[in-house]
Amino acid sequence: MAACSWSRGPGGSTARTREASQLRRVHRHSSLCVWNVDAGKSSLLGVLCGTGQLDNGRGLARAQVLTHKHELETGRTSAISVQLMGFDGTGRVVNYTNATTNRQLSWSDIVSHSSKLVTFCDLAGHEKYLKTTMFGLTAHAPDYCMMVVALNQGVLRMTQEHFAIALALKIPVFVVFTKSDLAPVNVAEQTVNIMTRMLKSNGARKIPVSIKSMDDVGLCARNMPDDRMVPMFVISNVTGAGLDLLRVFLNLLPARHDWSDRAKSAYAEFTVDDHFSVPGVGTVVSGVCMRGILNQGQSVFLGPDSHGRFVRVAIKSIHYKRVAVQRLFAGQSGSLALKKIRRERVRKGMVVLSTNGLSTMARTGAPAPMIGAGLSATPSSVIEFEADVALMYHSTSVRKGYQPIVHCSTIRQAAQVTWMDREVVRMGERARIQFRFLYRPEWLQIGDRFCFREGRTKGIGQVTRLVECWTRDPGPGKLEAKRNGS
Repeated sequence: MAACSWSRGPGGSTARTREASQLRRVHRHSSLCVWNVDAGKSSLLGVLCGTGQLDNGRGLARAQVLTHKHELETGRTSAISVQLMGFDGTGRVVNYTNATTNRQLSWSDIVSHSSKLVTFCDLAGHEKYLKTTMFGLTAHAPDYCMMVVALNQGVLRMTQEHFAIALALKIPVFVVFTKSDLAPVNVAEQTVNIMTRMLKSNGARKIPVSIKSMDDVGLCARNMPDDRMVPMFVISNVTGAGLDLLRVFLNLLPARHDWSDRAKSAYAEFTVDDHFSVPGVGTVVSGVCMRGILNQGQSVFLGPDSHGRFVRVAIKSIHYKRVAVQRLFAGQSGSLALKKIRRERVRKGMVVLSTNGLSTMARTGAPAPMIGAGLSATPSSVIEFEADVALMYHSTSVRKGYQPIVHCSTIRQAAQVTWMDREVVRMGERARIQFRFLYRPEWLQIGDRFCFREGRTKGIGQVTRLVECWTRDPGPGKLEAKRNGS
């Protein structure tokens, strides 16, 4: 699968290294691409985000976005990769500026010449890499889902599963049918009809709209945040048919999340989705700033580690879209170079929290009623939590002792069901369930949405209570567990 985030730059006059006063908070949207194997998703991103050159039908376009040798050999995406697409003030695609020289622009060049940015995160579509796909869905805070379906293959089981996950996470969807140059007319019509029935089914109740003109594009783009209409594009990466309408749609698509309130948060929160060790720089973490503002040189907490502890580190430098900046705002994805921490001590699923604003809030004694409304002077981690859960699919039933993998933001860990408000939960039913992480505590907040899976079993939930938190007591650096409501 692939995620894409859209940003509005400061009038297209962004410098390579910008001062904090010059950097304005961008409006950001993320578009997540969900597809089947061999649906042409990576080729589509190669055509959209490359130099404007069309595909040759033999992997020319996808070679620009795939990152591993085995991906190029098999044509299957297995790792998450990020691509950037920029629009200037007139709606022209900035990436295609050097189409005559066939040279791709660097990200800093795209950012500096763009008034809007669309960042695609290419995720895996094969069932073998479903855990990577789930991680991308929850970690990258996407605003929209783009389901890429090959007209000559039809709507397969993985298409239905990806759609069900996006539906459960309440992410608006639009559909792109590829390979229109290969599909026979009767097969193409059948594929579109099956997709239309799936979108109109009782579980979805969407309004599919076939995009035929610019009027259709404008109508659907305006109504996408309402999560009712589902635009359906028919394109070809080889002939270029339908690509102009898709580009205009991406340009007009509004941001679904309003990050302005979160940017005013008393503290900053940055979720870590990857980490690196860069020669000459040190430890670098990448992720999304979920609230507040992070500043270069700021002292922050990083954690929790395997023992539930947070450590103080300092932000050495900040990059946004591979451009050095001095501040990172809520809703922006970026990377932070950290001081005083080795890469071996960092893992996916950690968070970076600012130290300012923590002392005025209390979280360890009682559960926070809302997202972010509960912190102590030292952050606490959660080992057990309660949630309202809906079971999407299960061959039998879920009972106490069931151990799924929980995906919540960048968290990906096995948890055990320790309590349920009923004896069994079957497919389509809802229940209150308590989960306990099996290996280490994590950073969770009330209101967080999550998915859980085990084989083909999948469910969706929302955290309603923090049952047991781990916090540092006033003693000599020891950790203690506090059970809320017991």
